[in-house]
Amino acid sequence: MKIIIRYTGIIIQEFELKSETQAYTVGRSDENDIRLAKDFISRKHGKIYFEEGRWFYQDLRVDHPQYFSEPREINHDFSISLGLNLDLVTSRYLNESKTQNIDISQLKKSKLMTKNYWVASFILFFLALGGGFFIHLNTQPMNSQKLLSFSEKRFIEFQLKKDSELEKDFVAKEIFKKADFKDHVGFCSGFIIGPETVMTASHCLLGPSGVKPVRDFELKTYDGKKHSIDEVLGLDISRDIIVVKVKSLKNYPHFNFKKSHKVGEPVYTVGNVHGEGIAIRDGTISSVTKDPNNPKIEFIRYTAATSPGNSGGPLIDQAGDVVGLVFARSNAAENYNLSAPYYTLTNFVTNMNEQIRKNPKGYAVEIDTEKLIFGSHLTQEYFHAQLLPPALYSHKILRKSEVSDKMNKIKLNIELPKSFSAFQTDIETKVLQKLEEKREFVLNEIKKRKIK
Repeated sequence: MKIIIRYTGIIIQEFELKSETQAYTVGRSDENDIRLAKDFISRKHGKIYFEEGRWFYQDLRVDHPQYFSEPREINHDFSISLGLNLDLVTSRYLNESKTQNIDISQLKKSKLMTKNYWVASFILFFLALGGGFFIHLNTQPMNSQKLLSFSEKRFIEFQLKKDSELEKDFVAKEIFKKADFKDHVGFCSGFIIGPETVMTASHCLLGPSGVKPVRDFELKTYDGKKHSIDEVLGLDISRDIIVVKVKSLKNYPHFNFKKSHKVGEPVYTVGNVHGEGIAIRDGTISSVTKDPNNPKIEFIRYTAATSPGNSGGPLIDQAGDVVGLVFARSNAAENYNLSAPYYTLTNFVTNMNEQIRKNPKGYAVEIDTEKLIFGSHLTQEYFHAQLLPPALYSHKILRKSEVSDKMNKIKLNIELPKSFSAFQTDIETKVLQKLEEKREFVLNEIKKRKIK
């Protein structure tokens, strides 16, 4: 298919689309497949892609006032506006469409208005600097349906992969049938906060103990594509936050963080509810409360329903801005739940980026299980690592608070940013070393009590 891009009706680019190429980027910079050398064009203006036998145009100017989020089909019946007096048509459309009469006076007026637009922009800019002019953009609130459509393009579904060897074993032993197994099982949520950048709850990737890396999973986006984590950029297990880099998410839109809030305002949880896919549920902000174990840490309480699978997903307002990071529900009624607030998240990201800028070879991050929001429960990890014999599993020594407290408190440092595989290996290695040290303490306690 041959396409034509016009500016105020004048052809500025012609291009032949080939289905085997699948996708072309459109923009001002040299790296684009279709380059539009105009300074008012965005560096990454849009994308043309081939899907299910049809061509589509997708706007990539996510933060632009004229951004249009929905892909538009390229066909011979309509022109597609690219904004800024640009449009895209097919060669057949241009050959077969009716001749349009142009009012020359209106064309001159349009060009004059374009010139005046830039003059006015500079005037308004300097007026704003002097405090003489203030523009307030009043974003219209969205309903649940629009918020879901807006959110799904920025939402990440975490899925566990099937253990093929375990499946074979169970089927061979006739414990289960092959049809009983699913290829993937959803278990957590995440959301895109910038190009290639995803935020989620740290317990989604490190388990409830905070030190057990989750393996054999993948990330799924709204378009059905699967992605893998490339790097870990930042971590704070005391606030249940982790930020990772996913290079394949470069051209996906992202959420913005909220600037302020009011108790009683509507909010929505967006999450992979019970691992069965994205769902949105509404409620209100109830209060701001402090962590009883650390008064420096605050949470936002809200009434929107939260279920297993919501962890790591966003709590958003009616404009689609992130109010908080969902990490917990406080009771079975699902109506009085907790999230890390937007100001904590923005400060975390700002500090993380500053650390990376100052320390390109890596900066130190502390993992201290004593600071976990829900408290650490590492006892199971000792048995999984075969550090303690099964006979000790129900031993009364493990019920002694002074023993269990010491077993459940370990502290270590890791360097970030780091590749995801190296991050997992680093934690597992250092945690095993710490557990071995604690094991000696437990065995010595048993010997001492036997002597007495």
